[in-house]
Amino acid sequence: MWGKSKRVVVSSILSLFFIGNTVALATVNHPTQTQENENVARNYVKVSYENKVLFHEQVPSQTMIQVLNEKDDVVESMVVTSDKDMHLEKPKMNSGKMLSYWTIEMKDGKLRMKPVLTTKQELFVTFYVKDAGGNLVENHKQIKEVVKSATKDAKLKDVLPDVNPDRHYKFTGWFEIVDTGDGKKVEEKLQGMDDKKITDSTGVYYAKFYSDLNNNGIDDTTEEITVNFVTNIEEQIEPVTLHVGQRMQTPKLSHTDKVFMGWYTNPELTNKFGNDNMRDSITLYAKWENSEKVINESEKVPIIDKDVSDQVEKMLHERFKEVNEEKINRENPNETKTEVPNQVATGTTDNTNANKGVATNNNQKSDPHNTNSNTNHANPVASNPLGGSLQNGTKGKENGTSNSANSNKITAYTETKYVFKNKHIGEKYMVKFLDESGAFVSSLTLPYGRTIKLIDENEKAHEEYAVRQDTTITLDTERYVNKGSTFLGLDTRTVQVNATEITEIVPTTAKNSANSFLYKQEKKGEQKKEKHTSIWMMVCSGIAVVGIMIGIFFFLKKRKQKEKVQIKNPNL
Repeated sequence: MWGKSKRVVVSSILSLFFIGNTVALATVNHPTQTQENENVARNYVKVSYENKVLFHEQVPSQTMIQVLNEKDDVVESMVVTSDKDMHLEKPKMNSGKMLSYWTIEMKDGKLRMKPVLTTKQELFVTFYVKDAGGNLVENHKQIKEVVKSATKDAKLKDVLPDVNPDRHYKFTGWFEIVDTGDGKKVEEKLQGMDDKKITDSTGVYYAKFYSDLNNNGIDDTTEEITVNFVTNIEEQIEPVTLHVGQRMQTPKLSHTDKVFMGWYTNPELTNKFGNDNMRDSITLYAKWENSEKVINESEKVPIIDKDVSDQVEKMLHERFKEVNEEKINRENPNETKTEVPNQVATGTTDNTNANKGVATNNNQKSDPHNTNSNTNHANPVASNPLGGSLQNGTKGKENGTSNSANSNKITAYTETKYVFKNKHIGEKYMVKFLDESGAFVSSLTLPYGRTIKLIDENEKAHEEYAVRQDTTITLDTERYVNKGSTFLGLDTRTVQVNATEITEIVPTTAKNSANSFLYKQEKKGEQKKEKHTSIWMMVCSGIAVVGIMIGIFFFLKKRKQKEKVQIKNPNL
């Protein structure tokens, strides 16, 4: 009997252990998310007060904006659905108080704006940030403007707020606008801060910062750098002078039988120039590729550089134009004249087809008096001066006596006609792909007649095209990738179906994660799965609790029965 009780107790303990594991699993699978997704849809919010910008940054869409009063009561609220330009009103305050500054911060997923008031004293001084580059710091808050109250003759340095430069910026100093006495006002940097005192309420001072991208203590706007170019062709480019922090519009090169692949920062042509903000002087090297190589490779490997694609497209157009001109000249040749002297009465004039290897027009009749000719590619047949006429591919006999002194000559015409010839076979055309916004994605050069199939991430076929001319295809990229993926570009693969080659276009993607730059807030399927998991955990926990209660019930029942037996039979 006690053995059964022990089994009940053990089962209860195991049930408790199961519940503990279930709770732990739930905790692991559903951690508290305190970090905001960085890549959800965002909108710009610009906040101004008395024509001064206090805040201008991106916030997640659907963020709640709350304007509070000094007591943290909400006086205004709104939801961010698009870019907003807000103008804060002067807050209500009691007598003896004055506005010092506004705090603007994200808290609990809400953008909160609260006025900070201070006791009004004899005088007040205004401090603010001019232009970009940093913030003022007051009570550990990053702000753009603060008004401070002070007594007369207080030292200015005692009320100056702290400053915090942004990344790649340094603090220049404090400035004020002074009157020169002749009606002009000029900017002047504050000097002798230890001795400067506050004497009235007209003091307005602003902080300035300067950009220092290469961290050498020199203002980027005054530091010059030089960019040199090695073109690797006969054409040369003069060096360009810039200031640190500027971006350069790199020159584009061209060549008759080469494709310009871009600028590189090393002679080995392995580090492509990214056209970032310039930090130091640099030499750029031009990279070239044989045009045939680029065109042939782009049949299987997409061109992702728009400049390269434009060059290839231009080359294809020029070649197409040249080929067309050659075909026109070949299909409409100059008249070929064969001069045959007239024979005597017993002789013959024989005009045979000189091009026996090509198809010719065999629809002419053998009647020597038939003068009808095909007017598509041949001129009318000339009359024989002796009264007869000469037809293509026939023999004409002259009747009558010829004057031996007569040196008249006969002109014969030939005509070539093709049974069938597709003049586009062997030609290549540019196929460009754009995204929904019209931005260039990639391009291919494919032969005439090639079939293109667009395949999504799940290997499902969508549109199908046949190359007949230069084509631009606009993609709805969301149709080709899953909810948990982000479209990066296109790749190709060639499929052989009997004797036909088909080019399949497939997307290249990246899987989203909570910490990746490519993360999208598209989780309906995942949320549904998490909901089912939570329900399953709750059911299992409920079953475990019921099992424990049943175990305890049987344990107590068995124990009570045992106690009754022991009372009746003490010897046991």
